Amino acid sequence: MTTGSVLYLAMCLAMFGVFSVVLAYHSWQQGRMGPEMLSTPANQPEPGHAVTA
Repeated sequence: MTTGSVLYLAMCLAMFGVFSVVLAYHSWQQGRMGPEMLSTPANQPEPGHAVTA
């Protein structure tokens, strides 16, 4: 392997590591908030309500 290939591989692995850490932190923060703090999307009805069109 050439030096360029090694550097490219190291860069790809580093970016994958950063991406994994960011996703893990985001998931951990959502778990700490609890379901009552998570917002529901505006286009979805509240659970238990009938949809009228």
